[in-house]
Amino acid sequence: MKTQEDLLADTSHRQLPLPGAQWQSYREWHNVVMLHWRVPVQSVVALIPAGLTLDTFEGEAWVSWMAFTVKGLRHRGFAQLPFLSGFEEVNLRTYVVRDGRPGVYLLSVEANKFFLLFLTRLVTGIPYIKSDIRREPGFIGLSNRAHHFNAHINFAYTEPLSNKPPLDCWLTERDYLYVNATDKLYRHDLHYKEKKLSGLIVSANSLKYAIGDLTIGKKAPDKKHFAKKLKVLIGKGHQLP
Repeated sequence: MKTQEDLLADTSHRQLPLPGAQWQSYREWHNVVMLHWRVPVQSVVALIPAGLTLDTFEGEAWVSWMAFTVKGLRHRGFAQLPFLSGFEEVNLRTYVVRDGRPGVYLLSVEANKFFLLFLTRLVTGIPYIKSDIRREPGFIGLSNRAHHFNAHINFAYTEPLSNKPPLDCWLTERDYLYVNATDKLYRHDLHYKEKKLSGLIVSANSLKYAIGDLTIGKKAPDKKHFAKKLKVLIGKGHQLP
């Protein structure tokens, strides 16, 4: 597949070499809104399962809230179904490392279509939950009563960033995804072209997420990014001892 070949040819931004295993799924993330917060280290450490170590930047812990529209979803062994391949996703992530492989750990991952949620969870093991997510140009609304998650965000993106400071790269360029599914820890390989980031202006931000002792949304994000489109390959999850 030419799209996959083009993706795999772009490796200069990776921290570690490409794995040799086959990729499990391809997807595109459209209109990616990224909000990042510095958080107390202890509020995140308690949420990370045994086997992972919190990754920090200059001693500070971070969490990121990401919202995007998934299109072009194709799982290996499944035919692409265009009418099922688009949904809204929101995830809350923090930054971890295991065996020298820095990645992101999903604190929560939400989608708005039950069938796609069920299929993707079945195939990848990523623990999606169902939320009401509504997107319009420049607007994201989210509600999850069971978990008490809420978001109402108005935004506009600005010009592309001419350079990315070290913190921006640290937050946005990761080669691994770690998930905890049925009390088992898995690592998925990730690959995409280096993110072309733009600035983000948030004109209204009413967001509240509380997980354990971690709460975000009480203050404005410390960093904000936008990406128009990302093509993403995700590998099969490998259970970690």
